[in-house]
Amino acid sequence: MTTARTTYQQTRMDGLQKGFNVDMAPAQHLSGQALDQWLNAAEDELFAAGLQDLREMKQERERGYRLPPA
Repeated sequence: MTTARTTYQQTRMDGLQKGFNVDMAPAQHLSGQALDQWLNAAEDELFAAGLQDLREMKQERERGYRLPPA
């Protein structure tokens, strides 16, 4: 069974999967507004994880990076 998707939705799915290794299995049978909502949530989660990484890097920089003991 093929699920109807817009080109934009498919492009977003491809970008998340190929660019960020997001598992697309939960979205395979979604279409329309349900797929848009799933994609928005996946992108929000990815964005939040990226911001957390940046916060951690900033804290590390502010503490002054130290090599672990040899």
